[in-house]
Amino acid sequence: MKILICDDESTILNGLNQLIKNGKFNFKEILLAEDGLEAIEQIKKHKPEIIITDINMPKLNGLEMIESILDIVPKSKIIILSGYSDFSYAQKAIDYGVFSYQLKPIQISELYNIIQNAINIYISNYADNENIDPIEYIRKNYQNPNLSLNELSHLTHLSISSLSKIIKHKTTMNFSDFLNSLRIQYAKELLSNNINLNILEVSIQSGYTSQHYFSRVFKNYTGFSPIEYRNKN
Repeated sequence: MKILICDDESTILNGLNQLIKNGKFNFKEILLAEDGLEAIEQIKKHKPEIIITDINMPKLNGLEMIESILDIVPKSKIIILSGYSDFSYAQKAIDYGVFSYQLKPIQISELYNIIQNAINIYISNYADNENIDPIEYIRKNYQNPNLSLNELSHLTHLSISSLSKIIKHKTTMNFSDFLNSLRIQYAKELLSNNINLNILEVSIQSGYTSQHYFSRVFKNYTGFSPIEYRNKN
């Protein structure tokens, strides 16, 4: 899948680009545009499935851009990040069928959740779900805090019982253990290589919504608390 980010402030544009790279969403391409006209050209050429855009931009604002691209990529999921809480903007966005309208600044974990949900719904609605490998899907999406057997069942059209058997057969672990093993391995890498991240940030980036729960699971799997593990490394 491809994602396009459109914002006329280079600091925000580059920041979002880096955040999405760090999020490990496995996008084939991350496309960047500094205004609505440039975004339209990129969309015509690359047909991104996910679009993140500001509203207030020169040349062509976000809402005008969305109106222009609806015929080009009608299935794409559009996420608006705006500094304006004006109800008329939000109402217009709803009329256009945007996936999400969010105000700046936005929490990293919330942004990741919104992007992942947009991906999941796009896949659910438009992709060839019968060809989804549940093991590979878990490996690519373990940072999504909402990842569950129910979601996998919906995406693959397999029963929860069947999925559980497949996961156990291929990994020798149940779903929960397999998911936690991926998350804890990633958390270990973050703790060792990203000393500027605090424990809450590590837990969020690893797919946990609760720092307390993350710390408990981490000690279960490693024998150390996250702080102890960081200090010994």
